[in-house]
Amino acid sequence: MRVLISWIDLMDLKYAEEGRGPVLQALEAIPFDGVILLDNYKNKDRAAQLEVFRGRVGERPNLCYRHFEVENPNEHKTIFKIARQVVDEARAKWREAKLTFHLSPGTPAMMLAWVLLAPSHGAALIESSAEHGVQKVDLPFEIAAAFLPDS
Repeated sequence: MRVLISWIDLMDLKYAEEGRGPVLQALEAIPFDGVILLDNYKNKDRAAQLEVFRGRVGERPNLCYRHFEVENPNEHKTIFKIARQVVDEARAKWREAKLTFHLSPGTPAMMLAWVLLAPSHGAALIESSAEHGVQKVDLPFEIAAAFLPDS
């Protein structure tokens, strides 16, 4: 089983009507059995765009949307805690799943959280762009966040 975990970013919302954006690009390129999509938008501010995006994603088995109230989406500690919580929940639900984290959507703090969590969870990393499509990311270093305290 392959599971994608990704933030939804402004590019996803901006281009949802056209069926474009990093998340939609990944979902079209790779057959995921499960998808967990995270957003941090104030519901009233982006509600219409989120609905268009959700319509484009469509109904899928094992699709989960998670909304988090985040005051500052660039605050590393908060974003890391959220990402780790979601990954732990995914692992509890799908113990043997091959996790994939999407680096393109979101803030630098969101990207860094995935980079730090990937090694300790055996997760693959992907990125996507209009120019290059969806690509696997192989980092030129090894680093993991397993040693970080829960606080």
